[in-house]
Amino acid sequence: MATQRVVRRLVVLSFAGGLVMLAGCSSNSEQEKLSSVRWQPTPDLLTTTKSEGELNNELFFNFDRGNRDMWDDFLRVFHADESSGLTPYPRMR
Repeated sequence: MATQRVVRRLVVLSFAGGLVMLAGCSSNSEQEKLSSVRWQPTPDLLTTTKSEGELNNELFFNFDRGNRDMWDDFLRVFHADESSGLTPYPRMR
């Protein structure tokens, strides 16, 4: 009884798998034709390794870091980054 049930399930699954293999996939859209893939095989990448979002994040991070470094340098030039002599904490020289 159990073996008949297993055999029946195997037959049904193999029949369903055969139908899926015969049906296959097809597309008529222009985006998925071979000619469009040849001209731009990686449409989501702007550089060789980065997508648009990753590139924007890196550029913003570099701009932000450069801006903060510029202000640090400005404060060092005019000695505005030194602590006050009125502070109760020890000062490093």
